[in-house]
Amino acid sequence: MDDELNAIITKAKSKADLRMKDPAFAKELARTFEDKQMVGNAVTEVRDSIFNRQLPPDQTSFSFIPTEMTRLSPFFPISDMDKAKREYKEMTWENSWGRMSIKGIKLSIYDEDILLALVKLFKKHQSLTLNISRGEIFKAIGKTKGANANIALSKSIERLTGTLVTIEVWDNIKTKNPVTKMGNTILSGYVMNKRGGLTVTLNPYFQEAYLETMVTSLDLDFRMSLKHDVAKSLHRFLESQNKDYQIHIDKLVLAININANQERKHIRDILRKALNELVEKKYLEFFHIKDEIIITRRVGNSIRITER
Repeated sequence: MDDELNAIITKAKSKADLRMKDPAFAKELARTFEDKQMVGNAVTEVRDSIFNRQLPPDQTSFSFIPTEMTRLSPFFPISDMDKAKREYKEMTWENSWGRMSIKGIKLSIYDEDILLALVKLFKKHQSLTLNISRGEIFKAIGKTKGANANIALSKSIERLTGTLVTIEVWDNIKTKNPVTKMGNTILSGYVMNKRGGLTVTLNPYFQEAYLETMVTSLDLDFRMSLKHDVAKSLHRFLESQNKDYQIHIDKLVLAININANQERKHIRDILRKALNELVEKKYLEFFHIKDEIIITRRVGNSIRITER
């Protein structure tokens, strides 16, 4: 599914690049607003087609995110105690793939669950603005409705609308030359009513991210079956890697946003617990931790990702 979707994106970008290199077209584009609007409409049409594609029956539980955000993620595993005392922060960090900055309330794995549920519903309703019930979101993430659930969802929507995320993707770790830089809030706005209705719009910045980078599919039902947030982070990260993969612990910790200031033994225990869950859920065939290197192999029927 990813190969087909990424082929659509690549073809659309190549076609646009060729048209822009045509001097006659560039001149006409610069001369009239109507032409600019026409091209803008064409880009929107291609972008919308990503969401509007009909999925096979065995992929209806899938959501997807830009592949770069599987490695440079604004979402953190956060303990319940820390969730209760989150405050506005400005923070910047780097890993092997790039640099990320956040201004606002720190986003949790639950916030990522909500985003993935919304993207799944954007596809289902074939629209980048949703008019839905909160119950549809709860169903997508396998949660039951209730007062506490409503409060948690409302706060999550607020964070996704209010936290500014900036991602700078590098060409490589040595030069750190930015290939892509993008920033904004993930959602551009929302309206909630007391009867449970919700109107929410995906930010144009995030729509652009689907064309500027390749995309990675995530099985939302499988993700929601995982008990631990670190296992969810690992699942998201490994879906954009090769079936057989190895990585240094320090590099992985930065990629999935684990607190690196903990004792080494505690970090290893956290990772081992998450990896064991992925093996128990038959996502991984096995894993090994040897000399600070983690080696994994996904099962044969896990989703293969096409990277940029």
